[in-house]
Amino acid sequence: MGNGKENGPSKGQGVGKDSWVDFRRKVSQVPQDKRRHPRLEFHCPARLQGIKTVCRVTDISMGGVFLEVDSTSGLELGQTLTLVLKLPTEYEPTKLTVQVANIRERGVGLRFTNLNSRTRQTIRFCFDTFKDTIPLR
Repeated sequence: MGNGKENGPSKGQGVGKDSWVDFRRKVSQVPQDKRRHPRLEFHCPARLQGIKTVCRVTDISMGGVFLEVDSTSGLELGQTLTLVLKLPTEYEPTKLTVQVANIRERGVGLRFTNLNSRTRQTIRFCFDTFKDTIPLR
């Protein structure tokens, strides 16, 4: 075994131009982000059906929001609920139908469902208004 490239460096071989470094590593499969829309770090008050306290939106996209809640008890994946947002671009609260997409310790991810064109325009206007002022994630 001549230069040690086939089976690793031979004992006593220095770090010269014939040396090599073993970069073998375990490669783990990383789940692909399932989001279809960019998220905007965004904060506004919200009320979610079944939760008595006012909650706080922490990010928004054209597809949904993440909502910080004190407790996720009573919430189930796939559950359809009503969400009321007080968007800063609107005078009146915006009422939406949402579906629970994920549940985390600090809150819940909600997917917008059955958006009519007026509500879609409202969310788009809010998103477009703040997208250049607050970082996208």
